[in-house]
Amino acid sequence: MADHFNTLDSAGTVETVEFTHQGSLAPTFTSTAPWYPPYNCTITAVRASLGVAPSVQAVKVDVQKNGTSIYTVTTANRPSVAASAKTALGGAPDTTALTTADYLTVSATQADTAGAAATLVVQVSYTRSA
Repeated sequence: MADHFNTLDSAGTVETVEFTHQGSLAPTFTSTAPWYPPYNCTITAVRASLGVAPSVQAVKVDVQKNGTSIYTVTTANRPSVAASAKTALGGAPDTTALTTADYLTVSATQADTAGAAATLVVQVSYTRSA
């Protein structure tokens, strides 16, 4: 997951950083390239999408702030792409505030047992903090 880039919505208020992992997700992995926010911001959403859907078991994704999950209390809110599906929006994260000193990484905590799932994109949306 060395690739990430930012996009801005049409209203100019929500930005998204994308973490991309090409290839198989088996067994699991953690990104090695951290992303540092360009300014203080608040995470608003996390979406996981796959180029190839899992065939047997869901692919579960986590986002870490400085090495700790942003879903520390409500782990069920982590994005989970179901078998035969290609995308899932996560629920509200427990940790949303980021400063320019923080960094994000992404990991797949559960992969498809058949090894079918591949090409993961994790989008973390955020807004600039006041």
